[in-house]
Order: sequence, then C-alpha cells, then structure tokens
Amino acid sequence: MSDRPVALLSGPLQHRVAVPLYVSLAVTYVLASVLIAMLGLAPSWLVLAPPALFLLLYLTWRWPLYCLLLLLLLLPFQPAALLCMKFFHFPDVGVTLVSGTKEIVMGLLFVMLALRGKHRLILVDWFLLSLLFVSICVALSSGNPDLLVTLKDDFSFVLAYAVVRVLVTSEY
Repeated sequence: MSDRPVALLSGPLQHRVAVPLYVSLAVTYVLASVLIAMLGLAPSWLVLAPPALFLLLYLTWRWPLYCLLLLLLLLPFQPAALLCMKFFHFPDVGVTLVSGTKEIVMGLLFVMLALRGKHRLILVDWFLLSLLFVSICVALSSGNPDLLVTLKDDFSFVLAYAVVRVLVTSEY
C-alpha cells in the first residue's frame, strides 16, 4: 500500500463536481445568513462580512489590474455616495468608512502586487518616503488637527504612486 492519500474524485469528474459544490456552499451560506438575520440572532452585516472580505481578497489576488480599473471607474461616484449618506443621516462611522474605501482597496492592491514580485526601491521611492516622513513629523509635532487631513491626502498620494509603480513593474 502506498502512503499517498487517495483522491475521491479525479480527472474531468472533479471539475464537473467542484463548481456546483462551491455554488451550493455559497447559496447555503447566504440562505443561512438571511435566516439568522431574520430571526434576529445576529446582525446581518456581521454574518455577511466574512464572505465579502474573503471575496474581496480573492478578487484582488486573482485580478489586481481589473480591481484597480474598477476602483478608478467607481471613484468619481464616491462623493455622491457620501452626500447621500449624509443626507439620509447615516452614522459618521459609516460615512468615514465609505470615505476611506479607496485607500483600503489601494493598500490591498499594493500588498497583493508587492507579494507577487520582487520590487526594489529606486531614488524616487526613497524621496517620496522621506517627504511622507517629514509630513508625519510635522503633523504630529504641531498639534493642529487640520494637518491630519493633509497627512491623509499625502498618504493617499504616496499610496497611489506605490500601487501604480508596483503595477507597472509587475509581470503577468
């Protein structure tokens, strides 16, 4: 007897069974989460957040260029979403979360693309990092809360540069 595990399904049968299995698992999870939310056992966002996060991570890892294009496509509509949220009196935490989604997705893209390839920092990268460091030092030492907004803008600029730099130097 060999020590190798025996595959229950192999060859073309495995592919024909895998897709319906994954779809049925996803449908079962969604139906169970709807039932849990309807019964009031847990908030619906708490039930749907883990698969949504997993889907975001998977799509970002699998197709980073398309995720970046989708982000750029949806970016002009973000101010309208923020204004609608403020008009309908959403909590400030939700408005802040929607406001920071582009930084979250771009940071995720940067991490995924940086893990895929070997990238070296060049002179421009070090220059931008040093300017960001100076900006952080000024914002922390001044005590002016308005400088934290400019720090967020500086971070967004450096993050956008880093994502594009890693995207251009990545191999597909």
